[in-house]
Amino acid sequence: MALTFPLPLADLVDLLKIESVSWNPVYQQEYSGLGSGEGLSHDLGPMLWEAECQTIQGYHAEVEGWRGKFMALNGSNETFMLYNPAAEYPSTDPRGEALDGFVAYLFAIDGDRKVIALAGLPAGFVVPDDAYIAVDYGSPSRRALLKVVTGATANGEGRALGIEMRPHLRPGITTGLGAALVKPAAKVKLKANSMRVETTGALTSRLRFSALQTLAAGGAGQVEQPDPVVLT
Repeated sequence: MALTFPLPLADLVDLLKIESVSWNPVYQQEYSGLGSGEGLSHDLGPMLWEAECQTIQGYHAEVEGWRGKFMALNGSNETFMLYNPAAEYPSTDPRGEALDGFVAYLFAIDGDRKVIALAGLPAGFVVPDDAYIAVDYGSPSRRALLKVVTGATANGEGRALGIEMRPHLRPGITTGLGAALVKPAAKVKLKANSMRVETTGALTSRLRFSALQTLAAGGAGQVEQPDPVVLT
């Protein structure tokens, strides 16, 4: 069956056995120092997520299978979905069991575009500061990956109010959109020529790669959306 892009988690990242990852924000900013000792900074573009990953050692055949999936990306031409393996689930639900069967969504967005309310959560669920949230928005769909910086606890109606996020929510992100807290993934591209297979023994190898988030439109739309009848 022909592959579709961005490659869903099940077609690439969930097949890998990632041993270590560096997952960091990249700020597209200009900074100028002043004679007074102060500094001026200016945003030149949106913040993007960058990842550097290394798999465990595997048998050559298994690692070559992973290489084949990456080569389907034609270098940096195609996209795939990638989440931070160190934050696959919120720490308050380390196996995703509490959120299973629930479809969280954006219930409210403050005017500053950095504070939100989530609905559709289990009553009493704690959205912790370590959580990430993935949101698909726009048409054609784009993917936002947001980091919680101030968490909140869901009330009896399953609504968690006053959650502060970074980066700020981009235009097109509206209330009612699904918000994934389990395997919250960014749409990314491989950094040029960063995919490498390294032989680690007579029978084993490992794979390394670096990726950078893209906000390009098209092919996201993988976050589960709530039934319209629950948007109250």
